[in-house]
Amino acid sequence: MSKTFIKQMYNFLSLHIPPIFAYSLFIVMVSILLFYFAGLSHAPIQAELFDFYVITFRDHFFLTAIFHNSLLALFIFFLPRQSFQKYVFVRFGSKLKWFKQTCIMLFFVSFFYLFGIIFLMLLMSGLYLTPAADWGDYALNYFQITKEQIVVSPIPFFMVQFILILLFTYIVALLFLIGWIITQNSIAAFAFPVVLYLLSISSIQLPSMILLSSYFPLNQLYQNPANMNIEQVFTSFIILLFYIIALLAIGAWYIQRRDLAWGKHEIN
Repeated sequence: MSKTFIKQMYNFLSLHIPPIFAYSLFIVMVSILLFYFAGLSHAPIQAELFDFYVITFRDHFFLTAIFHNSLLALFIFFLPRQSFQKYVFVRFGSKLKWFKQTCIMLFFVSFFYLFGIIFLMLLMSGLYLTPAADWGDYALNYFQITKEQIVVSPIPFFMVQFILILLFTYIVALLFLIGWIITQNSIAAFAFPVVLYLLSISSIQLPSMILLSSYFPLNQLYQNPANMNIEQVFTSFIILLFYIIALLAIGAWYIQRRDLAWGKHEIN
């Protein structure tokens, strides 16, 4: 990744995100991670370096209510506002070009945001938890497995999980964007990812939906180090990529047929 691209991304983010919001979001996320870390560091079972992932991204509340909602709140600043109307005309010229550029931006923001959160988690873990290259007792207890059952070490497992979480986060971002295009209301757009969360969780809990549970994107994240294999991981990638391609196609098709009233004028 070239320095020019990084500089362009920084300038783009600086143009759209108010510094006070960025600083506030950083302080809030650090405080939340410290709260989770305090619970982990005082757990009756000894925790190690990679166990921070177990209590955060394996937790429905953290992944959906904290991580994704804070990211969606960040995305609101990238949606067109009245003062942004002239910029859309001059910079993009059409709704489809704006949609493509916004989708690219959402992916990179999702990547850097996820990378930043995981970096903070690893930094906190590295300072206070045992730096081990193997699974600790805390993770074994969480997955309810023994060391003899493990088929993958923490680092490759963590790398696979990072990619799966990134793809799912991008799906959430695209749902939010399409929700905004349909409703033209940033608050109402939050409902679209929420519906996906509820369907994914319900598919596990309700017997009538259990056959569909393996096809919901959220459920692709729950890999287990005792039974992870290439076929399982590849299937999860394909399912997540299918959702991404489908959402991109739906968004591109819909936005060309939708008149968006940004400010006082419509963009066709």
